[in-house]
Amino acid sequence: MLLFVHSEKVPVRSQKYPHLNMSRSTTAFPISAAGYLERLGNGRVVKADLDEKELREADERWLKGRVLFVPLAGELYSTRFSEEVESLVRWAENGVSESETGEYSRRLDRLRKEAEAFRERLFQAGSAERLVKIIGPLAEPKSSDGDFPDARSNLKRVTSPEQEMFKAKVTDALIRPMDVGELARELRMEKSNMRKRMGLLTRSGLVKSTTQRLPVGRPRIVYFLSHDI
Repeated sequence: MLLFVHSEKVPVRSQKYPHLNMSRSTTAFPISAAGYLERLGNGRVVKADLDEKELREADERWLKGRVLFVPLAGELYSTRFSEEVESLVRWAENGVSESETGEYSRRLDRLRKEAEAFRERLFQAGSAERLVKIIGPLAEPKSSDGDFPDARSNLKRVTSPEQEMFKAKVTDALIRPMDVGELARELRMEKSNMRKRMGLLTRSGLVKSTTQRLPVGRPRIVYFLSHDI
């Protein structure tokens, strides 16, 4: 296990490697992230030992934070990965009616694809095995004569797929603090449009900003992801 101690007291994010924010200046990464951390260049890497319980909790925390997009009947819904797992487990145990089969199958198929992608990003092989054990039995749910009332309870309708895609791109890009110009280049957008959208994300709580004073020139406003994602 690697501890990345970074100079700027903002959380480090990575979509490629699972990680656990130990504090605002220290983040835990697996050994495989060594090259990635060296390229960041704004901190130092320290080797450390974490026990099995801490690793397991890190895996579960990472999984619970992943957003899952589920298309249903021409509409797009979003949910946290762990919430969708729990919802389908309850649904399978209570039974799936004939009228619900199509919706259940679509959601299970999306869940399987996401789980397969996640397996390579987990710290422990045991976490991947638990995913397989949980999702496996969902392929043969009980049959039911009536609809399951909580089938959609955890899904949130996405009113603007474009805005959700923008949020996902910003989350991927902000592995380190960036200003409007850097984000605009990364996402290939106009700076004025980027500044407006980042203002909306700041008010929503997804990102935060801070002002960095430079030796020469105007202060630099940089954005970073909040802990509430």
